[in-house]
Amino acid sequence: MRFVLLLVVMTFATIAQSEVYTVAVPSQYADIFLSETNDPKNGFRCPLSEADVKYEVIRLPLARVLYELDRGTVDIGFPFVANEGRDRIAARTMPVMQSRYFFVMEGDTSLDLDDPDQRIAFVRGFAGHALFKNRVADGLEINELDQGLSLLAVGRVDALMTTEQIYQHHTSPRTNRLKVRPAGEIRVGYYVGNEHHDLVAALNKGIDECQDLALTSR
Repeated sequence: MRFVLLLVVMTFATIAQSEVYTVAVPSQYADIFLSETNDPKNGFRCPLSEADVKYEVIRLPLARVLYELDRGTVDIGFPFVANEGRDRIAARTMPVMQSRYFFVMEGDTSLDLDDPDQRIAFVRGFAGHALFKNRVADGLEINELDQGLSLLAVGRVDALMTTEQIYQHHTSPRTNRLKVRPAGEIRVGYYVGNEHHDLVAALNKGIDECQDLALTSR
């Protein structure tokens, strides 16, 4: 009987270690995530590697990542700023990396958050809109970043709110006519589905290890 019990436990452990988790990444971040190596200075994929997490990546609209996390159909979402709404649907890890919010504007446009005639576009589900939701300027939800850039180009919106990484990755061909206004520093991490709480500790350990590796590689 003791041997049988041990065999069952060992078999369960093998299954757990071989599980492949689904990492859902917002569409505008997916190319950045997939193109990066496991270099600890990059921050995106290193913790997964250091935690020895087997995973596959799918790209979804930002709000859909949160929706599927809540439903339990994806296991991990990244990268996300912490807020109360997200904390209710999933468990978050320690911060993985730092970034900044950016207001992106055409070169001759000024931005006044207390002007009721100004409109600011942001991707649906984007946490940064909290910075101006109590101001007078009007927010406009969009489905994808390119939609916001198109609206910006034809003057349908006065600014597009995004993050520094997204701006640098997706707008580099157009930076000669765009300008940015930083809107505060942010820290982003993984959100893990509530049925996988054991992953939070493993990823936090991976984050610590990657930060140590980044320090020693400088």
